[in-house]
Amino acid sequence: MTQASEISVSATDIAIIGGGMVGVTAALLLAHALPGKRIRLLERFALNNQTPYQPSFDQRATAIAAGSFEALAALDLLAELKPLSGKITQVQVSDRGHWGHASIDAAEHNLDALGWVVPNAALGQCLLQRLAQTPAIECLAPVDVEHLRAGADGFTVATSRGSFHAGLVILADGAEHSALKQSLGLATTHTRYQQQAVIANVQTELPHQGRAFERFTDWGPMALLPLAGSHEAALVWTLNDAQADIATADDNEFLARLQSRFGDRLGRFVRVGKRDSYPLALVQAREQVRSHLVLLGNAAHFLHPVAGQGFNLSVRDIHCLAQVLAESNEPLGSLAQLEHYLALRQKDQWLTTEYSHQLVQWFSSSDWLNVLPRQLGLMLIQALPALKHGIAQQSLGRSLINRPTGPVGERAL
Repeated sequence: MTQASEISVSATDIAIIGGGMVGVTAALLLAHALPGKRIRLLERFALNNQTPYQPSFDQRATAIAAGSFEALAALDLLAELKPLSGKITQVQVSDRGHWGHASIDAAEHNLDALGWVVPNAALGQCLLQRLAQTPAIECLAPVDVEHLRAGADGFTVATSRGSFHAGLVILADGAEHSALKQSLGLATTHTRYQQQAVIANVQTELPHQGRAFERFTDWGPMALLPLAGSHEAALVWTLNDAQADIATADDNEFLARLQSRFGDRLGRFVRVGKRDSYPLALVQAREQVRSHLVLLGNAAHFLHPVAGQGFNLSVRDIHCLAQVLAESNEPLGSLAQLEHYLALRQKDQWLTTEYSHQLVQWFSSSDWLNVLPRQLGLMLIQALPALKHGIAQQSLGRSLINRPTGPVGERAL
């Protein structure tokens, strides 16, 4: 990576707007798949591989599924990340106060792990260190992107530090409806869940032993994910807006309410760290591709965190895009190229989005008309290996991450 103090007047092949987890991952995977291409990464915050000040690299942790880890293996990050991460060997799903439950074990799928829970700060540091070691990527940060002007063979990118031409522009600047998206006429559909996610790290009396828990309660779904420490876990607790003030309760009250909803599977909750909360919504771009333009990450689809699929879906998108660009004889960023990419991704995107959305709808209600079917559903998942395998493969992303792309022009789903 080269740091640009003044922007070069020379063109670049690919400009990526947004230097968060998705933007940096895209830059690295594209540089690996497209040797010889010049990539310019633009970010409005300073990027530092020692202490990355970027909202994407905050105190949260991200569950990276086995399929996503396979895609990231090309970046040679796994040896650095694994010692910092919690290994998921089993996922337990339960519904508080009801008898339905299901579990998925890594051994059932011939895996060492279903995934890894990586602290965002650690992931950010590893990604940015790899960025610094990649000469094909030029990083321009901090910088504001002021305008994008479409041309026949790409975009003119106007920034607070100069302008340049890019053959392909990737928007990875988050779910917010920015002035940049507005200027391009990029609209979104926006579904508010009237919920908040409360996030914190907690310490437990008993070791987690690699178990991740998805617990559906009358207060909303909660996920407890194993961290590297044997008694440390990352909590994501979904609460209705009216209940989200628990995030500001004192530690004892918070832990007592958490204990009453989660139960004693890990003994007592001993300690809770800093708590944050943020509103939840399903945000989907109406257009993900145009000629010489593609949206990735939350800019394309911002999901409810209940199933932990947001970043994993984005990694699969990036992996597929890199394959399509590498295998295509079309000009970089051509509409045919990008429509082919989108056609290959539509089924997985739809399934993953619906899976996350329907979990929220079914498990956020205490109405018996919803309770009975979901109990039967959990029992069927546990009783039918083929059904469990299909759900696990979708969550892991393994069957989709390595799917061949085929030639441009094929519209496979």
